[in-house]
Amino acid sequence: MKKIDIIAVSFLNTLPFIYGIKNSGFLENFKLQLEVPSICADHAIKNIPDIALVPIGSFTHLKDYLLLNDYCLGTTNIVRSVLLLSNQPIEKIKIIYLDSDSRTSNKLIKILILKYWKIKVEYKQNEEFDNNHLSAKISIGDKAFNEYKKFQYSYDLAEYWHKLTGLPFVFAVWVYKTDTKNNIIANFSESLSFGIENIDNLIKELKLNEKYPDIDVYTYLHKNMNYIFDKEKHKAFNHYLSLLNDNTI
Repeated sequence: MKKIDIIAVSFLNTLPFIYGIKNSGFLENFKLQLEVPSICADHAIKNIPDIALVPIGSFTHLKDYLLLNDYCLGTTNIVRSVLLLSNQPIEKIKIIYLDSDSRTSNKLIKILILKYWKIKVEYKQNEEFDNNHLSAKISIGDKAFNEYKKFQYSYDLAEYWHKLTGLPFVFAVWVYKTDTKNNIIANFSESLSFGIENIDNLIKELKLNEKYPDIDVYTYLHKNMNYIFDKEKHKAFNHYLSLLNDNTI
């Protein structure tokens, strides 16, 4: 039997899902690959994995995949791991350096600049980052936990999305190939549920407090992150996608 090819994000926020996939017992004969969000998106766009956790900024580029409606990487307000960092208040910023690991966050900052802060900025790639007094940078994932300390100003993009829309935010969703058997998807969904229900156990077993000393792991996984793809997150997901139709984003 062919192994189920699964790709997921390699950050701390995805560990409840990873724990469930590996330890729930609901899944057998699978191959799990962990990558930064942009590479997860690339693989799915190329139609490689059977099941993928993909940034929503890439969702409209997918073909032959269906959306798993139960779980996601989301937050209800402040997330702490998707930040705009600068040494000046946002009103003075002229250049924003985007994060090559991300697509959703890079597009989210463009939405916020256009719709919330309403300022004019130039966008460049993070690899070229020049920390001058008029520049800012996007920082996502685990590196954001420590990187924000190097800057005077830190803007949580999910928090400002909530201020703009009143909605939670969805960073990534699970998708699966249209020909995937129903029982496999049912078992996969059960494995994700198992991981979410066992966050306390995985924190202890994987010694996450030792591995991530710069953040309160319990608070991050239980309160900053939210994994249930509920009605409000579906609304947020669809609203974000609708805003991407703006030609300036």
